[in-house]
Formats: sequence, structure tokens, C-alpha cells
Amino acid sequence: MKHAIRALCALVLTCLAVPAAGQVVTVAAPLPDKSGDGRVTVTSQAKALGVARGTVLTRCGSTLVYVGPKSVCPPQPQALAVAAAPAAPRLANPGTFTTTRNFKAAGGGIANMRFTGLGTISRPRGVVPDLTLRDIQADGASFILRNFEGSDATPRVTIARVTSLNAGPGGFYFRGSSSGTITDVRIEATKPNTQSSKVPAGIGLAGKNADDNGGPWTISRFYIRGMQSTDGIFNGDGIATEKGYHDITITDGYSGWNRDAGYDIKSVRTTLNRVAAEGNRRNFKVWGDSDWGMITSIDPCQPGRGECAHVQVQGSIRLHVARLIARSGNPTPLFQTEGGIPTITVDACDLKLPVGTPLLKGKAVLHLGPGCAAE
Repeated sequence: MKHAIRALCALVLTCLAVPAAGQVVTVAAPLPDKSGDGRVTVTSQAKALGVARGTVLTRCGSTLVYVGPKSVCPPQPQALAVAAAPAAPRLANPGTFTTTRNFKAAGGGIANMRFTGLGTISRPRGVVPDLTLRDIQADGASFILRNFEGSDATPRVTIARVTSLNAGPGGFYFRGSSSGTITDVRIEATKPNTQSSKVPAGIGLAGKNADDNGGPWTISRFYIRGMQSTDGIFNGDGIATEKGYHDITITDGYSGWNRDAGYDIKSVRTTLNRVAAEGNRRNFKVWGDSDWGMITSIDPCQPGRGECAHVQVQGSIRLHVARLIARSGNPTPLFQTEGGIPTITVDACDLKLPVGTPLLKGKAVLHLGPGCAAE
């Protein structure tokens, strides 16, 4: 028995005996996967891997990293190379409070604060313009700012240097006529959603009512990962924008290991540039005419429901991408379409995909530039 354990540990580069909240195991060769879905139930290898017997480990894309049920896959270096790292909160003798801050008057704010275990840190009561949230460190929160009702809104909100760790499946949730600027935000969720009616998102421009029509927005220098759901629920996006929102610029960020999409874009006049998506079921998902700059897609197709894709295109829309970088260890289609025949134009590509990876699953009119040819 001792010899068997030593032999198994020889295959393991990192054997981490860590708590259930932080199970990350790196191996030298893939673990046996009978189902082919990237999930392995640990039995005899438990001691060597440093996890409890019966633990379900999920493989992080095509890497040799596996994580437990309460952990999130770490980003690959090539994903982080694209996105600008968000600046950390500037804290000096920070304060705190222990109940949700309700904003009712314009011009309010939170700054230089540290929170532990407060689920929702702030919310507006009605339409509350010109809020400012700066230099906030949260541990265990589900929402830094949440608009609960369709009648709530935060026009011209400013959010800067906010970090939320060990978070619930959320971060910022907006409704109504909300607009503003979000910069230097880090959200790392480890607590999954368990309600089928909820659609968790790190940054959600949400709501389907006529009054959910906010904009403009600028979202930049962000890092979002881990918007997951459990119990057969397949919701969870890094950034999600509903169709009533408009004039949105999303740049210099990373969205990884979310249950559904890294970016789920329904809003109009929405630009993405210098953004990376990794390990989502669909890394990019777009529903309306869009003109994007450089996007990077790495290892989509984590276990979930619906078709996998680097870029999923819904309806007969027009999508233009200036530069598409894609990396994958599995033959997930570069584009997958549903509900129409879109026109997709890509000026240039940098692809490192398995031989035989389809460029398209579904129907589309493709105009592909240099580097976009299939292997």
C-alpha cells in the first residue's frame, strides 16, 4: 500500500492537503475520467491527492489542474497576459459597518471600508444618482451594490478599486436607468447559486422591463471568476447585459470559470476590447449587432447545458471582431450559432486549436481574415 501511494504521489506535482474551501490539485498526467466530462470522483487516490475520499474534482479545461467543489480554477498565464490587473483598494485605517447601507439621497458613497460576512453591502431605495463606491475590501459578500427592484436605479454611479473575495454568486446588480463607470474591480466567487430563478453575474446590467434602459457605461480593468450554480442549475455569467441597456464599453478585463458565459451581451452599441474569457461554457455570447476589438478565448466548454463555443451568436445579427485569439485543448467550435443566420466578420485570428476543430457549428455568413483558417 505504501508503495502504491508513493507511486501515485510521483505523478502529482502538487499534493495539497487543504480545507474543502480551497481544493486545488495539480498533477503530471490527467486523472482517469470514465465519463469524459472532466469530473473525477476520488477514491483510492484520496490520500496522495490530499483530499477526502469521495471528493469530486473537476479538471480546469485542458490543463493539469483540478479543483474541488468549493474551489475555482486558477487563470492560465496567457489569459492574464491580455487583461490589465485591477488596482487594489487603497485602505488606511478602514472602517466598517454590519448592516446593509440603504441609499436614499443623491451623492452618497462608501469609501475606505473593509467588510467580513455582510451579504449585501449597499442598495439604493428608488432612483439615487451620483453614488460613489471606492476603496472597498469585502470577504464573504454576495453583493457590493444591488438594485433589488425595477424601480431602483443608480444613474452616474462611480465604482473604483473594489475587491470581493470568497464571494457569493454576484457583485454588482443594476436595474432601471442606471449608468456609470466601473474600474479596478476584482470579484472571486466561491459560493455557488442554488436557486433556479436566479441568474448570478459578477456585473449584471439586469432586468427585462421597459424601464431597464440604462447607459452609458464604462467597465474596465476587472477580474471576475466563479459565478457558478449547483444542483442542476446552469446559470452564471461574468458580465451580463440585458437588451434595454445601451452604449457600453468593456475593456481590459478577465472573466473566467463561470457556469454559463464569460460575457453575455444583449445590450445595444456595446464594445468589447482587450478582454479575455476562460473556462466558461460559452466564453462569449452575443445577441445583437456588435463591433468588437481584440478578444481572447481560452478553453471553453466546462460541464453545463447547451452548446459549447468560443463565441456563441444568437439570431441573424452582424458581428465584427478586429482580432480573435483562441486557445483550447478540446475541439470546441470557434463559432456556434442559433436562431438565425448571422454575418460574422473577423479581420485577423491567432488560433491554437486541436486538429479538426470546426470553425462553425450552425449557419452563418463568414468573412475571415489572416490566421483564421482551420487546421
